[in-house]
Amino acid sequence: MIRILASMMAGFWLIALTVLWFALGVWLCQSAELKAAFRSLNTLPMLAWPEALTATPIVIGWILVLFVLMAGLVINTSLCTWKSLWPMWRQRRWRHHQILLAPVHVLTVTIFLCHGLDLMFLHGHKEFRLHPGESLTFADKTLTLEEVYHQGPLSGLALDEQGRHIQGRITRRTVEQFDPRLHGGRFVITHEQGAPEIAKANFLNPYSKGTFFVVITDVFAHEVDGQWQPGVFFSVFYNPLIKVFFLFYGLLFASLLIHVAYRLYLLTQHPSNKGVLCST
Repeated sequence: MIRILASMMAGFWLIALTVLWFALGVWLCQSAELKAAFRSLNTLPMLAWPEALTATPIVIGWILVLFVLMAGLVINTSLCTWKSLWPMWRQRRWRHHQILLAPVHVLTVTIFLCHGLDLMFLHGHKEFRLHPGESLTFADKTLTLEEVYHQGPLSGLALDEQGRHIQGRITRRTVEQFDPRLHGGRFVITHEQGAPEIAKANFLNPYSKGTFFVVITDVFAHEVDGQWQPGVFFSVFYNPLIKVFFLFYGLLFASLLIHVAYRLYLLTQHPSNKGVLCST
């Protein structure tokens, strides 16, 4: 059983099934109810998912199968490292080309574990909408929207009856309709300790400080007593592991580049051994 789980064939099928399972999740999102359930997961830690998904058992089933596939990938990568690479390391065969896979395997497992830790305990992400003068509290910080930046008449930023922008999604608007450089907001952020801060954010330049981020996602307006009132849709993120993620992903990408470059070098030195690129 261990030999099967540690094989490259098992890793291939697990990756293929994971890709197909994600494709199934995209197809499920065609249902408005299921799409709303998936979107709600972005703003909740994993421990709060069961209660939020009680009305959508299909989404619960999809997530459980995904966890099984991801756990299988972690087990496969760990066993592959233990069965194939650890003996080389103990025998000090450090010049063997396969030893370059060790940091790739270790970093992959580490990234998976960090994502699991983030989802279970640290994940902080919420989507809000505010008008000037309104406030909200998130992660021990109070955000007050002071001003909304926009171009053109506010009537062009109106929402329809379903709460969607009349100009459509941002990616479908022209620069003349919506210049992302000219739309954003100014916030006042107050803390339990320290002086208030002024935070300016727009689409191309979100506000960030440490592991706290404010990202503008849209600017809107609606008519109140014959006058147009602006507002902003925005997301707030708080993730203490974000710098760790960037570090590990950067190291993983560098390790992959080094591994591929070394395999190509071996191929040029031994052109008759074409299998060196895919050997394990």
